[in-house]
Amino acid sequence: MNSKARMLPLALLIPTVMAADAPPSVAVDGVVRVNQAGYLPGQTNMVFPQFAGKLELIDVVSGKTVAQLKAEQANQPLQLPTSLPSGWYQLQSEQQRSVVFEVSDSVLDTTLETMLRAYRYQHAGKPIRDPHSGVQRPPAHLQDGVIAHDDPFHQAGDSIDGSGGWYDAGDYGKYIATTAITAARLMDAAGDKQQGPEQSPLLQEALVGLNWMTQMQRQDGAFYRKIGAKKWPDLVPPHLDRQTRYVYGVATPDTAKAVAALAQAARIYQDWDQQRAAEFLEHAEQGWKWLEQQPVQAINWHPGDDGGSGPYMYNKWDTQASLQHDEDDRFWAAAELYLTTLKPQYLSYAVAHMPASVGIYEWKDPSVLGMWHLLLSGNVDALSDQIQLKFESHCQLLRNNAYNSEFQVSNQRFIWGSNKMVAEEGILFGYCYRLTQNREYLQLAWSQWNYLFGVNPFNLSYVTGIGQNAVQNLHHIWGRAVNFVPPGMMVGGPNQDAQAGFAPKAQGMRSYIDEAKDYSVNEFAIDYNASAIGLAALLANPDAVQLAAAQR
Repeated sequence: MNSKARMLPLALLIPTVMAADAPPSVAVDGVVRVNQAGYLPGQTNMVFPQFAGKLELIDVVSGKTVAQLKAEQANQPLQLPTSLPSGWYQLQSEQQRSVVFEVSDSVLDTTLETMLRAYRYQHAGKPIRDPHSGVQRPPAHLQDGVIAHDDPFHQAGDSIDGSGGWYDAGDYGKYIATTAITAARLMDAAGDKQQGPEQSPLLQEALVGLNWMTQMQRQDGAFYRKIGAKKWPDLVPPHLDRQTRYVYGVATPDTAKAVAALAQAARIYQDWDQQRAAEFLEHAEQGWKWLEQQPVQAINWHPGDDGGSGPYMYNKWDTQASLQHDEDDRFWAAAELYLTTLKPQYLSYAVAHMPASVGIYEWKDPSVLGMWHLLLSGNVDALSDQIQLKFESHCQLLRNNAYNSEFQVSNQRFIWGSNKMVAEEGILFGYCYRLTQNREYLQLAWSQWNYLFGVNPFNLSYVTGIGQNAVQNLHHIWGRAVNFVPPGMMVGGPNQDAQAGFAPKAQGMRSYIDEAKDYSVNEFAIDYNASAIGLAALLANPDAVQLAAAQR
């Protein structure tokens, strides 16, 4: 892809004639890794020089040295001065230097807004007239979709209205699993930002996914899993993708995730739009009634269903134990239904199926969000100590992992979507900070955020258009077809399995390459951005009471 087509980050617009941008007299071999999205004033802001030695901190506007730092050893974390005022800075010595970075009260909000705006490029069935980039696109896939297989309510070939929603990733598939996860995380981010529906762009965006999910519900309450073609689309914009789009079978884990997100939405949107909230709750309770008739995991899957769309179930690469049952999904659904309705049968189910431990929030196991919401609600006093202990125990494990890893990254699984895992572990650190007021957890939450934006082996921001050295070669069919890199999209990141055959295998956080053809490391997905947005919202308001989760 032509890199000239991408959005120019603000840092590149700083005049090159300033003293701080002049190259040192000796060739610079090393880099000082910094968060290229910027830092908040007064925080524990960490940088990682590649080499030991002294560093000058330059105010690039004045050209003056404002501080000196010293690393006793290579890759030692150094803290920027907490008194550093807002401005633009660069770290440098004769051996190494950083990119130009900003310190400002607005850096988190700006990054969150850019990443939220990226969802507009994923809107299915809607035209794009983007005033920020000038990009335009006609609506597409207005006839989603055709029932793929006979079921008790439809024959193969029947049509339903599955239009709208989000394209899940770089292709044009749409999935209940990631839509539910994404909508719920956006709703939580709005709570962290102290925003209600009437003024929150996060909650407005979540409606795109929530409304689409209601269209995917069958008459008996079950939810169809996904919409996609029988083959992966060609390298064409969505309006030129002429394949028939199929609706694939119902499933208990997907239905439970939809129930959870819709029940959460019914609670959050109640004071803004009572009719919409009531409809969301009706869909959720219908889904739960169907689940009660299906006591064990059931997925209506047929050979060939994944020819042009992802499986989002147990498969060759996704082998987590949680995918062999749906108890985690049902627990989340029961927790959200209880918090919305206060009906005791839902609480009884949640208590009886409380997960043994905490993990990251993802489509493979979303149960942690149910536990967090129960804890915040104040309605489950008998469970509060038990749930809090689970969070604190897990964060101790993450803390140990972080301090024994490069760049204080706690994630130990560099597989498909590792950047999402890093973001979600940052959120867990933020939760534990709120529970304990231990600022070490908050600092570690920042470390996960810093990794995503440049404090990593590649000195690379994993979010397009954010930072001086950001991902350029996004795996994104529409973007590649029109020679445009949509800004604000976080890629999956290092993946030691390297299924596409481009990134190096089995090298942990170094199993990455900025290659547009590598779907296994360089594809965007809606749930990746949701996790990063959730972390940004939490870091912006670490001491806030989370309104959206505990509302009612």
